[in-house]
Amino acid sequence: MIITRQQLRKIISEMAAKQPEALSDSFHWEVRQWERLGWDEDDWDGLYGDKIVKNIFVTGHIDTGRGDRPSRIAHISLKQKPWSDCPHWEVKNASVSRYVDTLYDIAMELAGDAGLISDSGGTSAAAQRVWDFYLDNRVGVDVEVRDLAPGICGRDGNSSLAFMGKAYYKKVGTSSIIDQLKGLGKLRYL
Repeated sequence: MIITRQQLRKIISEMAAKQPEALSDSFHWEVRQWERLGWDEDDWDGLYGDKIVKNIFVTGHIDTGRGDRPSRIAHISLKQKPWSDCPHWEVKNASVSRYVDTLYDIAMELAGDAGLISDSGGTSAAAQRVWDFYLDNRVGVDVEVRDLAPGICGRDGNSSLAFMGKAYYKKVGTSSIIDQLKGLGKLRYL
């Protein structure tokens, strides 16, 4: 059997998400969760006000072996306003040099029944590639994608970017990547 480069890239990228034991011994994930009070629909910082803004920050670290703090090679920042017309967790910021699939799988699992959506305030070409990867490769495997109702979450339904009108969920019945990573000592809650 002959495998093309594109097929090999797909297999390798899917393996990183499905096989946490393949992560380097010097690599681990950290998860921080907190709530702050926000003022209104546009207050994502949650520093003032009387409405709760929920936050999740997931980071990937690799120990450089130099004795200093491990280097951060990936992060994703999620925010949710449960009182708004948008119950989903929004990806507000992400930066990834490795393990992008695993990072987004962790984020989707943490988002739970509320689901995960792209940033309503804008996005980049790099973000589009990540969401396109999920639409093209992971739907029906580990991820379920549902259409957003037009008009919610700041979306008018007219975007040419398909992922802007979608909410992503971890597929019911799939194994927990968080439990696997915790079992291997590769995920820490701070």
